Amino acid sequence: MALAILLFNFPMLGMVSEVFLENGWPLSLLYLFAVWLLLIVALAMISRKRRTDG
Repeated sequence: MALAILLFNFPMLGMVSEVFLENGWPLSLLYLFAVWLLLIVALAMISRKRRTDG
C-alpha cells in the first residue's frame, strides 16, 4: 500500500506530466496504467504466495 501511495503521489507524477510521446500522448497516461498493472501483478503474487504458505 505504501508503494502505491509513493508511486501515485505528486513527485512521481510531476516527473512525467510534461513529457509527451512521439504520437502526442502524455507519458503520464502510460505511467499510470503501467504502475497500476504492476501493482495488481505484485498483489496477486503476494496473495498467491500467502495462500500456498498457509
